[in-house]
Amino acid sequence: MPATEIAPTRRWHWLAAVVVVSVVIALRLVPMERPFTAVVGWFRNAGPWGALLFVGLHVGATTVSFPGLPFVVAYGYLYGFGVGFVLALSANTAAASLAFAVGRRFARRWAQARVRNLPWASALDGAIRTHGFRLVFLLRLSPLTPFAPLNYALAVSSISPRAYVLATVFGSVPGAIALAYLGSVATHPHALLHVDPGAGGLPALFARWTGVVATFVGAVLAAWYVRREVARDAA
Repeated sequence: MPATEIAPTRRWHWLAAVVVVSVVIALRLVPMERPFTAVVGWFRNAGPWGALLFVGLHVGATTVSFPGLPFVVAYGYLYGFGVGFVLALSANTAAASLAFAVGRRFARRWAQARVRNLPWASALDGAIRTHGFRLVFLLRLSPLTPFAPLNYALAVSSISPRAYVLATVFGSVPGAIALAYLGSVATHPHALLHVDPGAGGLPALFARWTGVVATFVGAVLAAWYVRREVARDAA
């Protein structure tokens, strides 16, 4: 095969990457407020099948990096606090699992080949492999961690799928409680895109401070685990 010829499999991978990046850029640049509120208004009268369709829309949109927060708040608005919380947590876990599966299938070998000779990357991967559940749990609690990029970053790491899914479920509970509650007290779909944490009372306050503490603890633990992995490799 000539050096300049690209293998068909690699060509499809590059094409898929271009499509995904284009969709992400479009979602970030195109104003989504009016379409989103219109869609939410339609789903409010769509019944049980509409709930399943909304979950599918949430999973697909967040897999390509659309912000998940409006969806999670919308569950409380559409279906009430209790059912909304269950649906939000289920959809969040499904979206994270789908992104993880896609990233591990198509990007893991490529990413690991490029960081193989970087000591800090090997140490970080070792820390995630050994303490994956603890680190992902804290990252899910943190409001500062972007959802989709974290899913794909963990997909190319050595964390086990079981630890990843369980940590995602348990770490997403406080945020899902707070956001579903905020949605349940909203009076109009427009409010779902302009969330006021102060309106959420105790659940929102608890989730916010839990996230702040988790961010600090996660950063300290990650640094400590990486230093320990580096020392172990040097020994």
